[in-house]
Amino acid sequence: TEEQIEYYAAKQKKREDRKAESRRFSTLPNITKDGIPIKISLNAGSLLDVQTLGEERLDGIGLYRTEIPFMMESSFPDVEAQERLYQEIFQSANHKMVTFRTLDIGGDKVLPYLQAPEDSNPLLGWRAIRIGLDRPMLLRQQIRALLRASQGRAFRLMFPMIASLEEFLRAKEIFQAEKDRCLSEG
Repeated sequence: TEEQIEYYAAKQKKREDRKAESRRFSTLPNITKDGIPIKISLNAGSLLDVQTLGEERLDGIGLYRTEIPFMMESSFPDVEAQERLYQEIFQSANHKMVTFRTLDIGGDKVLPYLQAPEDSNPLLGWRAIRIGLDRPMLLRQQIRALLRASQGRAFRLMFPMIASLEEFLRAKEIFQAEKDRCLSEG
């Protein structure tokens, strides 16, 4: 429709304006006025976002929201599908550091194919890491796919909505078990 054409034309113009402004600053060093060097990283949730990494002077991906691609699927992606996606992210990052956030679903981020129990406080209750810990196969598969896709390359992993040390330790234990599994498989 004409309205859609106008919307995307405005969106394209905004992107071009942002790129032009970014080019104006592209020769300046990434340091504060008092001389402290800083890293500038991309916040992403899709392959399209990550493809801009090479266009701009960025140090890496500071947060890759893994739930966004899951929200676009009609069923839960298997390990191989996740691995392919994460390989593309690593490839697009071109050896820059990537921080992946494990699934931050629940609350306002609903997966149509995942049955959620009734929750009196869905934004803070059964969501994010608690879903992964309650259904550990989801978390295990995601971590396995990330480890395989990394092919030994360093990356960071963030567990969202950690509320206690116990949750962190359980998530870290799952990570270590998957890491050991990948190492034993070569």
